[in-house]
Amino acid sequence: MVHVIKDFCIYAGGSILLRGMSALLAPFILHVISPTDYGTLALITSLIALLTPVAGLGLRQVLSIEYFHHDASGRAQLIQIIIQIYLVCALPLLLMVCLLQTCWLTPCNPLLLGCGIAIAFLHFFVELLYQLLRYEQRSILLITIQLGSALITACCTLAFLYQTQLGIASILLAQLITL
Repeated sequence: MVHVIKDFCIYAGGSILLRGMSALLAPFILHVISPTDYGTLALITSLIALLTPVAGLGLRQVLSIEYFHHDASGRAQLIQIIIQIYLVCALPLLLMVCLLQTCWLTPCNPLLLGCGIAIAFLHFFVELLYQLLRYEQRSILLITIQLGSALITACCTLAFLYQTQLGIASILLAQLITL
């Protein structure tokens, strides 16, 4: 029972810190980008949010169902199979989205779209790692990685926004680098 309460407090505290970091970053971002750019960023973020689960093909759910039915060696093999299936299926799917973008996202900057698709692709691996850390009850390591990633993203975002003048590409590049 004590372990559950400890993990709850770690996850809750980490979540509050992660959300707080995003909230603190927002005024700095909105000071630099225009409302139009913010709308474009929202569209790219929505695309990422849609592509991530579609490209994931429910493989993380397979892991949650099958993981505890195996020993350490079986778990490693399961993870390897899931990653192989993901690579074989997701890469062609995301490449097809790149090719079809001219049909439905004509005004979109190819750099922004490319970053969005790469973020959606890599997001699977990050979430898989987080899921495995939860299953292995490594809450402190998980929150440390998440907070470190958020800090790197925040620093890269601000540096790119104020030093390179890339606009919303700065935000997407910072996310991509962190992933």
